[in-house]
Amino acid sequence: MQQWPETAVQKLCKLSLDVVSGGLGDYYPQAKPVAVRLGECWANVNERGSWNAPHSHGGFPWVASYYVRTQADGVHMGGIYFQNPMALAYNVWQRPEIGIEPEDGDLIIFPGAYLHYVEPNPTSTPRISIAMNFLVKPTFDFWKHSMTHGARK
Repeated sequence: MQQWPETAVQKLCKLSLDVVSGGLGDYYPQAKPVAVRLGECWANVNERGSWNAPHSHGGFPWVASYYVRTQADGVHMGGIYFQNPMALAYNVWQRPEIGIEPEDGDLIIFPGAYLHYVEPNPTSTPRISIAMNFLVKPTFDFWKHSMTHGARK
């Protein structure tokens, strides 16, 4: 989808790449600057009752979902849920999953390894989101630098 020539698609891809690049630059402070590239991009259109089963984007370190349509006639079309890999059972400190009910225009960025799913759409209006996978490469080799400048003897 990122290769479509439509202005709206190109603008969304550029804005998303800028937001992810800026955020990940802060996430990897020891490796600034960080080169981020949009690897894949596609639309999810969920009709009534359809959902996205639990999955991850394992080969991509970071992914994002942009929400185009999340409500119809005042009814929310379903949240996105992230499963906590550290929680063995529900307790006050570790919930087994965390859910977000996105709004139109929200961009949610999360690690590609997180197992996540989207609830079934209860409305007759299609829910629309754009999914994006990002590739990340620090342009500064932290390990090489530390070995040549800070190695202990």
